[in-house]
Amino acid sequence: MLSKLPKPISFAIVGAVGCLLAAVCIGEPLHLLLEPNAPPTPESQQVDVMFVLDATASMQYAIDGTKSGIQTFADELQNENLDARVGLVAFRDRVWQPPQLDICFVL
Repeated sequence: MLSKLPKPISFAIVGAVGCLLAAVCIGEPLHLLLEPNAPPTPESQQVDVMFVLDATASMQYAIDGTKSGIQTFADELQNENLDARVGLVAFRDRVWQPPQLDICFVL
């Protein structure tokens, strides 16, 4: 079949098949042997985040949205594989009562 084709085309076909065989039989095994190992995974970066929340009565309308925003932010920290410590300080305008934690954040 190759003898019926013009000489340059038959030469190109034989050369292409030879290159393919060499790449599969020699190139791939050498590539696997010589390829460096995958780089070690870096340790998680440490991140400290502190939120300060105005929990006075005048801010009640914004507290629920803030809770949701902080939760979303904490989820993103976890998705980025960060070693995160998240803290919250809530302040009020009433100092005569003992502090109460009535805002629940679950991470």
